[in-house]
Amino acid sequence: MKIKTRAFKCDPRQFGCRAACCRSADTKPALTVGDYLRMSTATGESLSQLWLNRGNVNLTLVDKAESLFILTLGLRHDPCTFLSPEAKCKIYAMRPLACGSFPWYILIEKPEELLDGYSDLKCLKNVRNTPAQAELWRRMRPIMRTEAEAELRHFWTKGPSHISAKDTTIFYHLYKYAREYLAGPKPSYAMERVPILEEAIKKMETILKMSGRVVIPPHKLANLAQNVLFFWAAEAIAKQLDELTPAAKEAYKSTTEAWQEISLQV
Repeated sequence: MKIKTRAFKCDPRQFGCRAACCRSADTKPALTVGDYLRMSTATGESLSQLWLNRGNVNLTLVDKAESLFILTLGLRHDPCTFLSPEAKCKIYAMRPLACGSFPWYILIEKPEELLDGYSDLKCLKNVRNTPAQAELWRRMRPIMRTEAEAELRHFWTKGPSHISAKDTTIFYHLYKYAREYLAGPKPSYAMERVPILEEAIKKMETILKMSGRVVIPPHKLANLAQNVLFFWAAEAIAKQLDELTPAAKEAYKSTTEAWQEISLQV
């Protein structure tokens, strides 16, 4: 039997999902410095303020066989702090590239992931891109590629950090760090996130007890690790963002202009 498909359309009211993609750890976007610069323009907040109050670490799977993740900038997604009570984005015109390209990059580049990390999203059931949407993705790809290259030149100058979730070794070290961090003095920006850290510790304890008996999906390990890694990296990344040179910021000018040309068409 042929399955009937429909063109993708984001409509939280139609699906009754309350913008689930802006609330789930499984759909937390990987951000670039360019995204942070644009969000800073939209909100008037400094780069470090955005990072400490709204940001998070993001772990993106780059090698499924080795359960290897790359560490990038991200956003809080519990829910996203830019999500309005009406389930709309407060910075839509300046939203991150990963948000603007969702779900087209999955539908076109990684359709197999629809049944993996996104199977619970009603809006992605039996969907397809329209030719116009596919064309917008074609225009977005070079923007995202250019910003990824700029990251390595101006931000992750020592190369990207990788985390392996193939076993629980790194997981155990993060668990120990989280407990020590929770017991010690904390800066003001961390206080609101204490319940998130406490919940992560509880889940990590359960996973460590099951180690060797139950296979935990790598992305589930990564989702917990992200919330701990933020505290580990928070001060260093905030300092690095504040120390961005004018030349580094200029590197994102052309991509920002290109994104603004199409962001409201998406």
